[in-house]
Formats: sequence, C-alpha cells, structure tokens
Amino acid sequence: MSLRAIVYTSKAQPMLKPFDLDEILIEAMTRNQAERVTGVLLYDGQTFLQYIEGAPDAIERTYARICRSRRHRDIRVLWDAHVPERYFFKWSMACRNVDASIIHTLEAARWGRQYPHLASDMQAPDGIAWLVDFWADTPGHTAM
Repeated sequence: MSLRAIVYTSKAQPMLKPFDLDEILIEAMTRNQAERVTGVLLYDGQTFLQYIEGAPDAIERTYARICRSRRHRDIRVLWDAHVPERYFFKWSMACRNVDASIIHTLEAARWGRQYPHLASDMQAPDGIAWLVDFWADTPGHTAM
C-alpha cells in the first residue's frame, strides 16, 4: 500500500480556547479513524505542528479539510512525501502540548534531502527521525 505523509505548521487563531483544542482532537480522531489516517499534533499555545500519514487520497482529503479550518492560519508545509511505512500507526491522532523550542527545532529540521546525489546529505539530521524520537521519549501524551 502506498502511503503519503504531510508535516505542516500553522498559527492558532488568537482566541483559541482549551475546549477548541479538545474539539479539534475529537473531530480529528473521528475523521482520521474513518479515513485510516494516523499522526500526531504538537501545540505550544500559539503554533501547531502536525504530522499526518495514510493513503494518498485520504491524506489529500484530510489536508484539504485542515486548510479549510478557521481555527488556524498561516499554514506552511514542511514536508509532503511518500513514506515507506507508518511511523505513528498507534494513533488516529495524538496530541502533546510542548514548549515552543520543540516546534522551532522541528521546523528547522531537514524534512527532505537537499542534494540526493551527495553521500554527505544522507547524514543530515532528519525531521521525521527527530519527531519519532521525541514522541518515543515523551511520557504523558494524549492519544486519541
């Protein structure tokens, strides 16, 4: 089965309340389960960083729905690629409140190879590896 993943950041609308985040997670969980989309959401109180993975057509529909949401703005895609496997297969959506420095670190990570023909490019820090490692080392996340 072909899998596609998208990683993006966005800015929360200024008046986003905690119950708004709960609604986002409940909606995401319900829709993602139906679409067989999995992923994680990080939130620092102002910025979202979300990773979603699944069948290409399901990711297309999910991302289009994300773009239409009025709860955030300034969406910036960091990575949009085919992936060999699911990295977050356990969660239709998991959420973790984090310090802004975590999101900045992940935003600055390399999400794709800039120079695929150079062996040294293969050694560069990989955004997906950082995200997977961060999630594996983080107790207390909310799995939805």
